[in-house]
Amino acid sequence: MSLGRVNTDGTRAVLLLLGINAMAVCGLWYDDLLGATAGSFIADVRNSGQNSVDRGAFTQNYYGEILESERAEEGQERMMRNLNIGRNRDRNPATFIGNSSAARIPGTFLPWEFIPNASTTFHELPLEINQWGMRDRRDYTKEKPDGTFRIAMVGGSTVMGTGVLEKQCFANLLEVKLNEGLAGQYYDRYEVLNFSMGGYHLLERLYLVEEKVGEFDPDLILVSGTDKDLTIQPERLARKLKKRQDIHFPFLRRLVKEAGVDRRVDQKERMERKLHPFMEELLMRTVRELSNYSKERNVEMAIFLLRRVGGKKLNADLVRTLEVMRREDLTVLPVFEAYEGTEPMALWIGPYTDPDLADPHPNIEGHRRIADNLYELLLADPTIGEMLRAE
Repeated sequence: MSLGRVNTDGTRAVLLLLGINAMAVCGLWYDDLLGATAGSFIADVRNSGQNSVDRGAFTQNYYGEILESERAEEGQERMMRNLNIGRNRDRNPATFIGNSSAARIPGTFLPWEFIPNASTTFHELPLEINQWGMRDRRDYTKEKPDGTFRIAMVGGSTVMGTGVLEKQCFANLLEVKLNEGLAGQYYDRYEVLNFSMGGYHLLERLYLVEEKVGEFDPDLILVSGTDKDLTIQPERLARKLKKRQDIHFPFLRRLVKEAGVDRRVDQKERMERKLHPFMEELLMRTVRELSNYSKERNVEMAIFLLRRVGGKKLNADLVRTLEVMRREDLTVLPVFEAYEGTEPMALWIGPYTDPDLADPHPNIEGHRRIADNLYELLLADPTIGEMLRAE
């Protein structure tokens, strides 16, 4: 009896999965070992149905050639980040804000938050928290002063100003530019309140908007987005489920049920594999919640999308994130020109030539460039520009 030709591709796939399962038994998480790209591939192979790209159902557009040409290099960049950059700094209170003396665990959907009026040293720089639990000036009042246009900014470690002084952070620089550039027009003063916190991704930013930002009566809410927002949310959600935290949002509970996640028996890695095919849907629903909040509260909102310092102008994840966000009825401002005309990694706060010290957060010059680019985008947007000028 003839056995026919051996299916070598199938055999290799089986051997690969056996090897990965063996590593999982030994306590190794394949995303940490191989990088997010390899982890996503393996999760898709193990998932019997559509993979994440199939579920996205993106149509071909003018970004197509960019995606195809950059996938290999993007995988190399991720591998470099996962294996080389700053591994000795993980969870160090001097460089990990969640473990610093200025932070506490609130017992809510947030993993940590600033302690009002706290003071510490972070990245070898002073870190001062105001009475409202923000890394920002102390003269802001909860009640908006008359004649003031107030902007609330919500983001993660970059927007918080990791590695620079508070006055050097682009949120503060944007406030200065607005007050100088629009002086003598309708508003007496422009304020930019910075609600950002390191380690907050899009789900935490949504929670912060709904639970805290509204108390300060902003005229405009600016929520930051990055290329991480697409890929990291399944992991963050799985982490909350594993810790048996309340996931708060009804849309998250529905999505977890759709994914077949059982927090009683599933390990964190298994939860991630189940949630991974839903990552675009998770991002879309999160942005939709922000859009719904904007409409219900009658407050203007925009997402400003930052690219990674040192990353390509349009990497695959950033393009996909932009596409998903633009499906919803919310303004998206792509802050992609901030690092043009210079060597991007020269804008890091840490030397990228040293794996133990490298830190890809933007330095002082990086923050100045972000402030300039964001200021131009705000004024150029028809709705927001008209609001700022009171036209």
